[in-house]
Amino acid sequence: MTERSSHFLLLPLLPICLGLVLGILLADWLDFRPVFSLPVAILIVVVLIVRSRVREPLWRMGLLIIACLLVGILRYDNWQNGQFDQQLIEVLPLRFEHLEASVLQHGTGSGRSLIAELRYGQLDTTKIALTGSILLQLPWQSRFELLPGQIVRLSDAELQIADGPRNPGQFDFRQFLMRRGISAVCRLNEEAQVAIVADRFELTLESAMMYPLRRRLMAGLDAYLPTDVAGLLKALLLGVRSDLEKHIKDDFAGAGVLHVLAISGLHVGFIAWLLLLIFSFVPLPRTRQHLLVIAGLCGYMLLATANPPVVRATLMASLLLLAKNLERRCHPFQFILVAISGILIWEPAQLFRVDFQFSCIAVFSILLFLPRLMPIAHRLASWIPVEPWRSPIMNGILLPGCLSIAAQIGTMPLTAFYFQQVSPLSFLFSIAVIPLAGLLVVLGSILMLLTACQLPVAADLADIVVLIAKMLNNGVAFAADLPLSRVAMSQPDAMDLLLYLAIVVLAFSGGRRWLRKLCALVILLALALSALNNGQRFDELQILMLDVRQGDAALLMTPGDVNVLIDAGPAGEFWDAGERVVEPVMRHLGNTYIDHLFISHAHLDHIGGAFYLLDQGLVGNAYLPESEKRDVLADSLVNLCRRQNVALHFLKMGDVVSLDQETRAYVFGPPEKIPAGGDLNNHSLVFQILYRGRRLLFTGDIEYEAESSLLAWGANLKSDFLKIAHHGSRTSSSESFLEAVSPRIATISCARNNRFGHPSPLVLARLSALEIHYYQTANHGAIWLKLDRDGLRFREDVDIHRGRLQKRKGAK
Repeated sequence: MTERSSHFLLLPLLPICLGLVLGILLADWLDFRPVFSLPVAILIVVVLIVRSRVREPLWRMGLLIIACLLVGILRYDNWQNGQFDQQLIEVLPLRFEHLEASVLQHGTGSGRSLIAELRYGQLDTTKIALTGSILLQLPWQSRFELLPGQIVRLSDAELQIADGPRNPGQFDFRQFLMRRGISAVCRLNEEAQVAIVADRFELTLESAMMYPLRRRLMAGLDAYLPTDVAGLLKALLLGVRSDLEKHIKDDFAGAGVLHVLAISGLHVGFIAWLLLLIFSFVPLPRTRQHLLVIAGLCGYMLLATANPPVVRATLMASLLLLAKNLERRCHPFQFILVAISGILIWEPAQLFRVDFQFSCIAVFSILLFLPRLMPIAHRLASWIPVEPWRSPIMNGILLPGCLSIAAQIGTMPLTAFYFQQVSPLSFLFSIAVIPLAGLLVVLGSILMLLTACQLPVAADLADIVVLIAKMLNNGVAFAADLPLSRVAMSQPDAMDLLLYLAIVVLAFSGGRRWLRKLCALVILLALALSALNNGQRFDELQILMLDVRQGDAALLMTPGDVNVLIDAGPAGEFWDAGERVVEPVMRHLGNTYIDHLFISHAHLDHIGGAFYLLDQGLVGNAYLPESEKRDVLADSLVNLCRRQNVALHFLKMGDVVSLDQETRAYVFGPPEKIPAGGDLNNHSLVFQILYRGRRLLFTGDIEYEAESSLLAWGANLKSDFLKIAHHGSRTSSSESFLEAVSPRIATISCARNNRFGHPSPLVLARLSALEIHYYQTANHGAIWLKLDRDGLRFREDVDIHRGRLQKRKGAK
C-alpha cells in the first residue's frame, strides 16, 4: 500500500464529506439536480460492497466521492423543495387580504424582525394553503411582542422577495435569507395589521421550553448586571446580540476579535469544561458522567438557538466523549468530518453560511497548525527561570496565543473576502481576550443559574462578573484604537489567495527544500502579477449613482485614479449609507480612499454617511457650500474634519476645483440672490464636472427659486448629464431649467415607495416630453454610467444586482 493510500485510509470520512460538499456546490451553482442521483449513488455503493476485488484504495475513494456527490445533489434539491413554495415564489410580490402564520423565533436587530411559518393566505374569497418560512417585519413603533408558538393573522399583507444587492459589492440580503430557508418578506406598516389568534398556540420545544427559559435567564442577568454588561453576557452565553451595545460591537470588530462574541467551539469548550467539573462531584462512573455532560451540552445547544457553530462543536465534543467511553482512538479530523457531514445532510445550505465556514475552517486550521506552533511555545516557556510561573504562563498566555494564531491562519482569507479587512494584531489581542472571555463564560453561566434560583450569593458573583467585563471591554476598546488593529483592503482574488497559501506553506514547510523553492517561485510570480493589476482602473470616467434609499450619493472614478464622492447618503440609528453602501462599494472596486468629498448641503439624507467615512479616515478633501445659513449637522462635520486633519474647503459661486489633470469642477451655486434665511435646499452646492469636453451637472436639492437664479449662466448650464434635484420633487426641475441644461441622460435618486411620493409624475412627464433619458435608483438600484469618446452611456456590461462586475449575456 502506498503512503498516499494510507493517508486516505486514515481519514475514511474524508471522501464522504468531500463528495457531499462538491454535490451541494454543483446543485447550487449549476442548478444541476438529476432525479437519478440517488439510484446511481446506491448502485455505486453496492458495487463497492459486492466487488470486493476492487482493492485499490484510490479507486474505492473515487467511487465513494462520486456516490456522495450525487447524494449531495439530491439532498440539496430535496431541502430546497421542502423549504420553498415554488409556485408562490414565481408570482411574488402578492398582496393578501389575510395571511395566517405561526411565529417560529425572533429574528435579528431590534426585535422588529420575526421568523414565521406560513399556514394559509386569503385572496378575495379564496383560501390558499401556503408553506415556507417568511421574515415578518413589524412596524417601528410596535408596542407588543410576538412570542414563539403564537398564531398571528395579518391583514392587507404583501409578500415579496427580499432585496438582492442594490449596489456593487453590497450585502446580498436575498441570498442570506434563502440560505436560511426563508423564502419571502412581509413588511407591515401599522400595528393594526397584526392580530393574535388567542385560542390557538403551536406547541414546540422552542415555544414550550427553550424560549421561556431563555427569557427567564436573560431577565436574571438584567436584574443583577448593568445594561452594557448584561448585553455582553447575553451575546457570549446565549447568542442574543440584539441587546449588545453598538460601541462594544464596534470595538470588538475594530480589534479583530468579533468572533469572540459569536458562540462557537470556544464557548462550547468552556461550557464542557464547566460541566465536567460539576459532574465530577457526582458519585457515578466516569462513563455516565460523560453522558450527563453530553446531555448538558445538547441542552445548551438548544438554549443558544442551535446555531451551526454550536451544533458543530456540540457534535464534536459529544463524539469525543463517546469515543472515550468506548475506549476508541480516532484521528482528530474524524470528529469534525462527522460533524460537518451530519450538518450538511440535515441542512445542506449551511455550507454557504459564513458562520459555518468560519467555524469549520478555524477547527481545521487549529488541528493542522497547533502541533507545529506548540514546540515554539514550549521553547519560549523553557526560558522562564522560575518553575512555579512556567506552567501558568504556558497555559494562560502561550497556549491561547498559539490557538489564536493557528485559527487565524485559516480564517484570515475568509475575513479578507467577506469583510475586506484584516487584523494583523488580533492574535496578540486574543492572548488576553480569550482567557477573559472564557472566564466570563464560566462565571456568567454560574451567575445565570444562581439568578434563576434567586440565591443571595448571586449579587456577590455579579460584582465579580461586572469587574471582569469592564476589564474586557476597556482592553478591547484600547486595542481597537491602535494603528494596525484593522487594515482595510479590497476583496482578494484567486491570485491573492495563491500568494497567501504559498506564504503559509513556506512558513511550515520544514526541511523540504524543493517545496520551499516552489513556494518562493509562486510568491514572486504572484507579487509580480498583483503589481500589474493593482486595483480596479478605468480608461474612461465612470459615474456610479449609488442606491442609498431616500438620499443622494454619487461616486465618480477618473482615469487618473481619483475618486470623487458627491454626497454620502443618509444615516440613522439602524442604517448608515457610509458604512453599508459607500465603503463596501469602494472596497469592491479596489479603491478604499475618497480623494474628494462634496457635500451639497447639510440635510441628513445627503450628509449622514459622511460622518462614518470621515471617522474611518477614508477622506482626503471635503467641500461644503459657503453660506451664512448655519446648521448643526454642518458644524459637526466641520469639527470632525478638523479633528481628522481633513482638508476642508468652502466653495462659492465661481470657484474652480481641479480634481485631476483632465477633470475640473466649476461651481455655479449656491446662487447669491437666494436669501440667507431661505430654505436650506436652495443653498445647495451646484457644480459642473468638465471632462474631455463633456459636462456633468450636480444640483443637490435646489428648487424653483435657485433654478431661476442659475439660468443666468445661460449656455454654460448645458450638460450631457444631470442629477435631478431634490429626488425628483415637484418643487424642482422646472421646464425652463431642464431646457437650459438639455441633458442626454438624467438620474433620480430616491427610495422605492417613499412617503414623499418621489419622483413626481409631473417631473417624469417633463423629462419624457423633452426626450431626456432618465434612470431611477428606485427601479434600477445603482446606476452605472461611463463617459467615453462616444459620449455618456449606461453600462450594459455590468450586473449591479449580482453585486459584482459580471458580464451580462450578449453584452459587448
